[in-house]
Amino acid sequence: MNLDILRRRGGMLLGILWITGCLQMAFAQDAATYKRLWKGYRQALAKNQETYAEQRAEMNRKYFAALEAMEKEFRDAGNLSYMLAAKNTLRFAKQGDPLAAPKTDVDRVVSLYQAFRAAHGSLNRQENEGRYRIMKVMLEHLDSFIEESVKNDKIELAELAKAETGNIRNDPDFMAAQQAEDMREQELERARNNAESTRPVFPTPTPVPAGPRGMARLEQALLEVDLTKKNLARHDQQGDFDDQVQNICFIVSIQSRELVKNYEDLRIKVWGVGRDVNSRHSYKMLLQETLKLDSLPRGRSAELETRTVENKFDDSQYAKFGHKFYGYVLEIEDKNGNTLFSKASPSRFEREAEEIKKHRENQVFRL
Repeated sequence: MNLDILRRRGGMLLGILWITGCLQMAFAQDAATYKRLWKGYRQALAKNQETYAEQRAEMNRKYFAALEAMEKEFRDAGNLSYMLAAKNTLRFAKQGDPLAAPKTDVDRVVSLYQAFRAAHGSLNRQENEGRYRIMKVMLEHLDSFIEESVKNDKIELAELAKAETGNIRNDPDFMAAQQAEDMREQELERARNNAESTRPVFPTPTPVPAGPRGMARLEQALLEVDLTKKNLARHDQQGDFDDQVQNICFIVSIQSRELVKNYEDLRIKVWGVGRDVNSRHSYKMLLQETLKLDSLPRGRSAELETRTVENKFDDSQYAKFGHKFYGYVLEIEDKNGNTLFSKASPSRFEREAEEIKKHRENQVFRL
């Protein structure tokens, strides 16, 4: 292990030494949980490193075999200068750094090297992305652990977890990966905004009530509704390190902009949807609930909260399973069943809302 890796993991090793002392204190049980968490974290990092080390070694072997085959081909063809180029490149690659540029201008040798170097670069990026994902999972576990420690008045242990959280966030590789991820998200957001701005807009006639289920569009403008999701991911104590538990709860905030009338007997319907970590077409209804609001006076606001549901999944590259929260559909109806407000995220759920609403909680379906 080189010095850079030791420096990066120094804070982690120090944290383990601190935990050893914590085991002798009053909060030994919580410290033991913390120690198990760090053990799983180290194992996940080591597995990630081991996986890509094996792939690099295999890639090197294939590169050497390709150079040997090329050397034989040139020898059989009587092309001695090309044979020597392949032979020398192979010798230097085995004795030194395989990624060092070959000292030749033979096109086939150079092309083989460039493909080999590009493949190595791709592996490095995949390894860094895997390490970054593991570190993000660990931060979520630590945040959950800190909250529980504070709640249980285990301040010393909470401060220890906060210090280790800082070590991870200040890791140069983590910071670089986070910056790259933020840039990708900004690019995606700009692309979505551009797509929305260029989408053709067709004139629509003034809506006419269509019985009790008609959309009351004039009333919708007089309600401001915001939905937020409380989501505290935590480590599954009974499963693997990467197994995550989402405690999903929605908070609906409603503001009336009416100047004259009051709203009575409102029904707020929420559908929370998860997407299969192994398939973009498979979904699961994680939560389906109808909240009741007896009265919303003009100009006033109200806040309602759904129950909390537990959702387990693992989106790691080693053992994927389950459905990760993906989006929601929200509707507000009056006592006659007229829809006063509707909202969905992501935007595609607006088009697929009717299909989504057909499914019961815990039911798996396809879109």
